[in-house]
Amino acid sequence: CAVVGVLLFALAITKHMVRNQHDVPAYVGGYCAIFACVLSFFQILEPLSCFTDAECQTKIVRILFMVPLYAMVSWLSILNPSASEYLAVVRDTYEAYAIYNFFSLMWALMGGVDALYRTLMIEERPSIPH
Repeated sequence: CAVVGVLLFALAITKHMVRNQHDVPAYVGGYCAIFACVLSFFQILEPLSCFTDAECQTKIVRILFMVPLYAMVSWLSILNPSASEYLAVVRDTYEAYAIYNFFSLMWALMGGVDALYRTLMIEERPSIPH
C-alpha cells in the first residue's frame, strides 16, 4: 500500500515537473526498476550472508538475479525502443538460464540426480491400459 502511495506521489510530481508528457513512462519505469533492484539486492544478499549450502544457494542467487535484470532491461527498452530487440535477446537468454537453474535446484533439493533415478527405478508403477 505504501509503495502504491509513493508511486502515485512520484507520478503526480512528474506530471508537474516534466514538460513533455511522453517522458512520464520513463520516469515511472525508472522509479519502479530502481525500487525493484534495491529490494531484490537485499533478498540476494540474504542467502549469501550465511553461505552453508553452496550447491543450493548459488542456484537461488542466480534465480533471484532475474528480477534486477528484467527491471533494467524493461526500463532501458522504454528509454531506447530501437534497442529493445537486442535487449530482449539478453532477457530471454537469462530467462532460459534461470529456468535451467530452477530445475537444477529442484534436483539438488531432491537429493541429486542419482537419488532421483534410484527413487524412480524402485517405485513400481501400475500399467497403463492402451
